Amino acid sequence: MSLWQKIKQFFEPSKSEEPLLAKPPKEQAKPKEIIVLEPIANTSSEKEIIPENSLKTAKRQPRRLNIGFDFGTSYTKAVIREHAATLSWPIKFGQDYLLPSKVFLHNEQYSLNQMGELCDRLKWRLMNSEDDCTDTIAFIALALRKIKKIFTTEMEPRYLEYHIEWSVNIGIPSITDEFEENYKKALYTAYSLAFS
Repeated sequence: MSLWQKIKQFFEPSKSEEPLLAKPPKEQAKPKEIIVLEPIANTSSEKEIIPENSLKTAKRQPRRLNIGFDFGTSYTKAVIREHAATLSWPIKFGQDYLLPSKVFLHNEQYSLNQMGELCDRLKWRLMNSEDDCTDTIAFIALALRKIKKIFTTEMEPRYLEYHIEWSVNIGIPSITDEFEENYKKALYTAYSLAFS
C-alpha cells in the first residue's frame, strides 16, 4: 500500500462546518515516500452544490485559480488569484484575514475548530525536521480546504459554474537542502489531501 493510500484511508470528510482529518496510527506517522499529485480540478462536493440549470453544457469552461498561502509561525494568510482576469481576493476567515496557525485533535480527528488537544508550533516542527509532521500536514490541508470553501461558497459562488483548476503558491524558507526537501514533501502531501 502506498503512503497516499495509507493517508487517504484515514481521511474522512465531515458534514460539520470544518472538515476533519483523521490522525494516522503511530506506526504510519513517519512517511517514507511522498507521492506528488498533479493539480486536481473541482471536487465532488463542489459539483453537488451547482444548480442543474446553471450547467448549460456538459463541458464547463476552465478557470485557473491560484491560492497564495502565507504559512506563518503564528498566523496564516491567503489570497486567491485568477490567472486570466488578473483578479485577486484576500480571504477573510470570519472577522479577520488571519487564520491562527494551529490545529486541534479530538477523537483521532484533526479540525480547525477549537475543540480537543491543541497542536501548535506547526511551522517550527517542520523547520526543525521533526520526524512526525502529521499535525503540520493536517493544518495545511484543512486550511487549504477552508480557503477554497470560503471562496467558492461565500465570496465568489459564480466560479462554481466553471471547471476550476487549482494551484497553490507557498513560500519555502531556504535554510538547508534537507530542510527544503522535507518542507516540500509535507506541502505536497497536504496539497494532495486538500484537493482529493
